[in-house]
Amino acid sequence: MNSQKKGTILLAEDDYLVGKEIERKVEQLGYQVAGIAPNGEKAVEMAYTLQPDLILMDIKMPKLDGLAASRLIQEKCQIPIIILTAYESIELFEEATDIGVLSYLVKPPKTDDMKRAIAITLARFKDLTELRQVKLKLEKSLNDKETLLKEIHHRVKNNMTIISSLLKLQLNIVDDEKAKEALQDSQNRVQTMSMIHETLYRSEDMSSIDMQTYLPELGRTIFQSYIVSDNVNLKVEAENIIIGVKQLSPIGLIVNELITNSLKYAFPDNQKGEVKIILQKREDQIELEYSDNGIGIQEDFDWKNTKSMGLNLVKILAENQLDGSIDMESENGTKFTIKFNIET
Repeated sequence: MNSQKKGTILLAEDDYLVGKEIERKVEQLGYQVAGIAPNGEKAVEMAYTLQPDLILMDIKMPKLDGLAASRLIQEKCQIPIIILTAYESIELFEEATDIGVLSYLVKPPKTDDMKRAIAITLARFKDLTELRQVKLKLEKSLNDKETLLKEIHHRVKNNMTIISSLLKLQLNIVDDEKAKEALQDSQNRVQTMSMIHETLYRSEDMSSIDMQTYLPELGRTIFQSYIVSDNVNLKVEAENIIIGVKQLSPIGLIVNELITNSLKYAFPDNQKGEVKIILQKREDQIELEYSDNGIGIQEDFDWKNTKSMGLNLVKILAENQLDGSIDMESENGTKFTIKFNIET
């Protein structure tokens, strides 16, 4: 408070006698009158200068009416305002509330009514001030967490880029073809994870990604890593589906393994072909359909019990990480269909 009394109140009233009468009642209630403004412009000026604990603002005043003055005051100062009006109007009260006015009194105000209105207004203002402070603290905390999360994604992405570069260096000095293949596969997996963190780093909330943008980028990156000839085309049809970070990693790795498998085995002798990825909503599930029109898989090949690390990883990721189902067809190429629910 600004004095030893309950607080200071600024009066804005163009009628001198009415203003003095309200001043008398205010002081009778134990408050100090900081001043009496004869018009709206003076009320704004005195509010900025005196910083009272509360303002009693007449609606009808010369130069600047009470609502316009209240709006200007609220733009620069957080001071509770009670409007004084000679008549009641719902439209008037709605407009006043939108400005930030907390209460009103009908003129001439009675002492008991004034006492209640002032007490309620000051209490509401205190609550609103505390809520604003809590909101600011929460916003700061959220901003700090977002900054930290962004830094984490950035560092993880950089670390994975380093690992990928080391694998590439190792790849260039290894002669054994199987070792080269294993290193290439590992590099692609690391690159896929790195891309997830890079995409999250660029996203607005850093916790989810639009698959319509992510899947084509991922597919192109994997194709480029294998230096694929123009004979094999990539086609991606992804709906605008937002996927959270928890499901993003298994989806990215699944797509990486399937593309890798197609590029290594489906198109021998520089055969022409196409790799197609479709992601769409099917009723209450998400369906990821991956296909290539390559040579296909032998009929007696038990892909669910194969020793192939890539296909085993696809099965584990689909069933255990996405908690979904996976089916495979091999007719005019190979097609995998994975269905799962979006985690909320």
